[in-house]
Amino acid sequence: MKAQRFLILLLLILNLLGLAIISCSAPSSLLFPFKKDGKWGYTDEQERRVIDRQFDYAGAFHEGLARVKVGGKYGYIDERGKYAIRPQFDDAHFFHEGVAGVKVGDKWGYIDKAGKMVIAPQFDDTFFFDEGLARVKVGNKYGYIDKKGKLIWNPTN
Repeated sequence: MKAQRFLILLLLILNLLGLAIISCSAPSSLLFPFKKDGKWGYTDEQERRVIDRQFDYAGAFHEGLARVKVGGKYGYIDERGKYAIRPQFDDAHFFHEGVAGVKVGDKWGYIDKAGKMVIAPQFDDTFFFDEGLARVKVGNKYGYIDKKGKLIWNPTN
């Protein structure tokens, strides 16, 4: 009886592990940036060119968008290579929790996936949001803000 229970438990665990391995496999829509002759584009996992080389810089996709640089400005493209947000920022971070840090002039703020500025540029640097909070740099100090831009933890050393 113990051996039978053990065997059933072992089969159940192996089955669950098999499902976990299958669910962790990469989706077929993954795209990877590549650079050739000074320009960046994207390939799929079989190294087939999906988005032609046309960017001065191309980052990885996060939440369906990738940051790209063209003519000295950053914007975002979708997985078809179409601009979701035209290049207009002096620098940019990837999207996380629906927003991305962008630099306008010498200050950083946050935009949403539609390109709307949701937190005005006012920081010396920004970091990605995690569980609704983001670390920001003000001068030489760091603090935390919520998704409305309200300081939750005032900047300290």
